[in-house]
Amino acid sequence: MTLNTEDKRIIVELRLLKAEEAIVEAQDNLKMKHYRVSVNRLYYACYYAASALLINNNITTHTHSGVINQLGLHFVSKKIISMEQENFSKNYLNSDKQVIMMIGLLLKKMM
Repeated sequence: MTLNTEDKRIIVELRLLKAEEAIVEAQDNLKMKHYRVSVNRLYYACYYAASALLINNNITTHTHSGVINQLGLHFVSKKIISMEQENFSKNYLNSDKQVIMMIGLLLKKMM
């Protein structure tokens, strides 16, 4: 499915809004010492921001792993997104922690 410019703009804005809301939810849950919920909300904040980036660049995905794979293919491997971690493994897709770090760096760049 090809999105027209206006539809794409709206979807990207909604995804970024969801990312911002998820960050607030993470912060609120952290204050209540609900650490697992906070980490979950941060993961989703990163996911929403990453999917916004992909949509904005006409890259289609259907799953969370698709978002991660396409980020690696189109942004990490081309050094558009830097890992900024000396010990970041080439097999970063095998570690949830490293995936969250990667998407977190993306989110920082988008803000």
